[in-house]
Amino acid sequence: MIVEAQVGNYPAARAYFEKFRQIAAEVGDRFAESSALLNLAWVASSEEEWSTARDLADRAVAQKREFGHTDAVAEGLMWLGHALLGLGEMQQARAAYAE
Repeated sequence: MIVEAQVGNYPAARAYFEKFRQIAAEVGDRFAESSALLNLAWVASSEEEWSTARDLADRAVAQKREFGHTDAVAEGLMWLGHALLGLGEMQQARAAYAE
């Protein structure tokens, strides 16, 4: 749950968000699935798993854009920027942050 991520218990947060993503996918709730992806990107970024964070943030941003969920798109672009920065992709990180 979100509290686990907020207090830095990333393994527990990852397990919760992944289960949430799986259930959302099984029932076909793409909005909920995109929220789970966004939270998984947060966890991966917090643990400096940059490639994973980039992939999750890309997917989350794409899905959140479909729903017009602009606040979540902005958050996803932040996690994407962090991931790209961690990967040393400065120009792409700057573009993600600027967007």
